[in-house]
Amino acid sequence: MTSRWLDFRKMPSWSCGIAREDCEDLLAADAVIIFTEISNTILATGGRHVEFGLALAQGKRVIMVGPRENVFHYLLPDSQIFATWNKAFATIRRQHTLCQETLQRQTKPVVKVPPGGKIDANH
Repeated sequence: MTSRWLDFRKMPSWSCGIAREDCEDLLAADAVIIFTEISNTILATGGRHVEFGLALAQGKRVIMVGPRENVFHYLLPDSQIFATWNKAFATIRRQHTLCQETLQRQTKPVVKVPPGGKIDANH
């Protein structure tokens, strides 16, 4: 988790610095999870739209939780859009497990050097 904005308190004098940190955090991320909202939500700030665009432009994996809010959200495949966080998390966990299992199968065994340091080239 690379987001410093989680500690953000809305203060106009801090906004520029917070925006810069948010962009830096997003650029450092391997994947970005965007939580969208139903239109007309009072607490919406719109920052998620900028974050989505920056993530998309950087070729980041984007996972959306919630409804599509604009035409750019249709650039994501349906497999990356989830109605709830629980569904998104279950899919992420399953994909992570599959990746770990694949990496373990692909890992070559380590050659152990016997006492004396000589390795038989025939084995």
